Amino acid sequence: MTSEIGAQIPLDCYLREGMMLIQYVEMMTRENQDIHPDLVTAFEPYFHDTEIYRSNLNKLVSILRRIALLQSSWKETIFSYDLNSLCAINGIAVANYIPTTIHQPETLSLPLDGHKREILRIGWPEILGGVKWISIAPSKVGFFNSSMATCPIYIQRHALNRIEERLGLLDGIIQEAITESLLADNCNWQRFNEKTLVPLHILNKKVGYLVISYNDNKIIIRSFLFLTNNGTPEGNRLSKLTKLAPQDKKYLDMDTLSGFAGFNFSSDPELAALFRQSGCEDLLKLEDLLLFSEHMSKKKDPNQLMNYLAKHEVL
Repeated sequence: MTSEIGAQIPLDCYLREGMMLIQYVEMMTRENQDIHPDLVTAFEPYFHDTEIYRSNLNKLVSILRRIALLQSSWKETIFSYDLNSLCAINGIAVANYIPTTIHQPETLSLPLDGHKREILRIGWPEILGGVKWISIAPSKVGFFNSSMATCPIYIQRHALNRIEERLGLLDGIIQEAITESLLADNCNWQRFNEKTLVPLHILNKKVGYLVISYNDNKIIIRSFLFLTNNGTPEGNRLSKLTKLAPQDKKYLDMDTLSGFAGFNFSSDPELAALFRQSGCEDLLKLEDLLLFSEHMSKKKDPNQLMNYLAKHEVL
């Protein structure tokens, strides 16, 4: 952080020694205790009602959010951080630390499609401690026959595997995106047989759809379809325009994020126009998403697709 006189102070030092000193001077000033006026002058710009205080507290919250993104996984553990012990939060300088807690995901076994399937409850660490287990109204994702006002959201382990296989991004980045997509004011769901499709946006880019069903008063994410997969509106349009079958997309390695990114289709105007026409324009700008990829993206020649389409007399 930058002090009032332009000096650089490490954030950890500010939150430890700095915040305790600020709290002490502020408390002495508030209680009209005998304190040197120079101390008040030096520390008053950092008191709890100042913009500097709010800005640095926001930095701390942002750091903890990023740590949660990197460490939490619905498949394994969810980390939560309790800021209540910080004097930056409650104004008490005696306890100035951040307790962390590891939460095991709640798992259930539920009969789905004639087989027992493992499902995991969706939750997200709250800044002031604990985990917020997510629930929404079934009607929000297209299920209007439920008598329940809200229902808990679960995800099938199969869906987690599909997400990992088709996106290959850090767990926390994906989990935050799923949570935000389902809590959005408008989920923009679409009917998909007896299930619904809910678009999944990560860093403001549509990357595919969550396949969702309603079973036993639970909203369950059953699978994930990458944007080019058949079954999505965009994937179906792409197949109609190119005559590519699902096995063709798999052969060309166009059915995963890293595989698609390797082609750099944005460098070919004709192919880029084809993907825009099919609704896959967000996949032409993947640089920021790939920063969080756990799969290496191998560079490929866009002409590979052009040659394949020409061979099948599509272009």
